[in-house]
Amino acid sequence: MNKIKIALVKAPDGEFFGNVINNKDVDPRTSYSYTKPLISTALSLLYGFIEEYGGEHYDVIVKDFQIDELLDSEDEYACPMKIKERIDSFFDTESYDAIGLSVMFSVNHEWADYISHLSKRKNPKATIIMGGGYPTTFPEKSLNKSKCDYVVVGEGEDTFLYLLNKIFGNKNKRFDKLFSDISGYLHRDIYGDIVTIPKTTFIDNLDLVPMPNWDVLRGKEYFSKNKEASKISYYFPVLTTRGCPYLCTFCSVYQSDGRKMRCRSIEKIIEEIDFYHDKYKFKNIYFTDDDANVNKKLFNNLLRELIKKNYDIQYEVYYVAINALTEETVRLMSELGMKKILLPIETGSPRMQKIIRKNISPERAMRAVGWAKKYGFDISVNFMIGFPQETMEDINLTLDLAREIKAHQTQIWLATPWEGTEMYDYAEAHNHLPKDGDGEMIRGYRDTEHFINVNFDYEELRQLTYDLNIEINFIKHSMLNEPKRYKELYRYWDYLRTGLSQHPILFICLGYLEHLMGDSLQCNEDYIYAIELLSNEKISSVYEKYLKIYNSEPIIQHFNETIALSNQGTGYTDTTAKTVAVNIQNNAFNPGTYGTE
Repeated sequence: MNKIKIALVKAPDGEFFGNVINNKDVDPRTSYSYTKPLISTALSLLYGFIEEYGGEHYDVIVKDFQIDELLDSEDEYACPMKIKERIDSFFDTESYDAIGLSVMFSVNHEWADYISHLSKRKNPKATIIMGGGYPTTFPEKSLNKSKCDYVVVGEGEDTFLYLLNKIFGNKNKRFDKLFSDISGYLHRDIYGDIVTIPKTTFIDNLDLVPMPNWDVLRGKEYFSKNKEASKISYYFPVLTTRGCPYLCTFCSVYQSDGRKMRCRSIEKIIEEIDFYHDKYKFKNIYFTDDDANVNKKLFNNLLRELIKKNYDIQYEVYYVAINALTEETVRLMSELGMKKILLPIETGSPRMQKIIRKNISPERAMRAVGWAKKYGFDISVNFMIGFPQETMEDINLTLDLAREIKAHQTQIWLATPWEGTEMYDYAEAHNHLPKDGDGEMIRGYRDTEHFINVNFDYEELRQLTYDLNIEINFIKHSMLNEPKRYKELYRYWDYLRTGLSQHPILFICLGYLEHLMGDSLQCNEDYIYAIELLSNEKISSVYEKYLKIYNSEPIIQHFNETIALSNQGTGYTDTTAKTVAVNIQNNAFNPGTYGTE
């Protein structure tokens, strides 16, 4: 029997190649999506699912153009133009009966449209089924804008195979018995009208979903990719649960996975880790759940089982749910060898905690931070500001809490209204959404302004977040008080050199840390580069103020003393930069002998 040929492809999750070409300020080498793209869990799971429940009918090929370009690139990043060339070549040469197009994020809609239109042009008879975050959030929009025939909403392994069987007239008694209640897809009827089957059901028994097949995505190459020269390592992703019981107003994860928390059995999780560890010998595991520890019993027991395994593996977890976190969980994470913990606190305002339904009190947040510090974790915290109901008083409470926590990495995001969230509905009802003439939300790949008619100014918010970033992630970084962690901090700052090549504060911080570590020559070089950057009027107008604001901090004191020893003038003119560089190169002074240790 001739099998029906199915192509599973992923739309790249970096900025669209056309935008990169047209925007000279966009450097794809500094984009996480292009330097360290995530291997597609969706495609690997879909492949395994089709093989398990429809292998007798379908022959499946899988293409992740972004991963292919990364693995083949000598430059250690996936060039968007070369990704586009790979896509063009694939559709020029490949034949298939249906295509499953995975689109991870809504901001990748341009890649999705490009691929779907290209497929229809090159292979007009092939059915296109689109799934992922984009069609889940914008089901009708994605169906209208692309040339796809179906869109799948939310969790879609069973829905995708159901649609294939429906389209091609195939039957599979085992699949039909195990997955009898299918929902969550859109298509057009013979009259061109959109037919919507709402998402009402999910796969209750996750053990029925086979483990992902990573071989079809060059898994061995990907998971072994850990080149010191680029400081990049690739983590093996493991999913333990689906669904989120929380009601955060800014989050739409429930659209994909539902409110009910569904868990894989520990036996299946361990089976997957054992199988692929034996096969790939990977060194890193990454639990990709949105809130891995919500089911405390499952997560703690999983940690205990992995501790018994005693693999030479570095484990990481994406998020932990603070309200479900216990000291026992943190202790077990530490005993397993986890070194990083990300705490999504979101806001330091008790009023806003209630409004956004995060419901984390400052006391609970600080207790979680205390446990993480007690067990020696590298702590990252996430905050958001700019909610439509927020005031400057609320925002300042968040900034104050960020300063109090003194995390090793602090990220503050501007709140974004995504369709399908309660926050979006509130903003729409209260005239807070900027829309174009067609009533569409104005949103680009790199958003800077998300609401209108609010009690704050976005320019002020951007400045506040940038100022705080300079303060706590650089000049007052907590690791500067922990000599044992100097090397760890240095690796992180050193990793930022390429992406922040026009950031003089970074190079001042690097120079000072090198001074503390006894590397005077490298300190000299980074100070020279910082001075050269500051001699540029445009750069100086942004960063020179921090040298004045923080002139009593050891980092800035040492930098200023270094300049004073090599140049009697003031300011950071081009002449100053040249004078200092010449004096340093002529060994006119040794910055390693000055400053505060």
